[in-house]
Amino acid sequence: MLTHKGSNDLTVSTEHHTSMLIQKGSNDLAVNTEHNTSMLTQKRSYDLVVNTEHNTSLLTQKGSNDLAVNTEHNTSMLTQKGSYYLVVNTEHNTSLLTRKGSYDFAVN
Repeated sequence: MLTHKGSNDLTVSTEHHTSMLIQKGSNDLAVNTEHNTSMLTQKRSYDLVVNTEHNTSLLTQKGSNDLAVNTEHNTSMLTQKGSYYLVVNTEHNTSLLTRKGSYDFAVN
């Protein structure tokens, strides 16, 4: 299922299933994955980029922020609220990353 609402760009390049991609408002969504991406949801103005070789079960963005995930394994949930920047580069599991407020967070 691919759903577009508002002014936005959606690009999906995958070798396997992408269950649901939903866009609302003015934003860009790019998904490049070799396996499943269960759900990607975007609301308001921001950019979401997911490049992964395995599953990313849930990515949620609210507010003005940038989220980039580059991982070889599972990232269970990434949640962003407020104005900030989150970058995750990992070869193993990151079960839960939550950020609130204005700051920078980097995991390598």
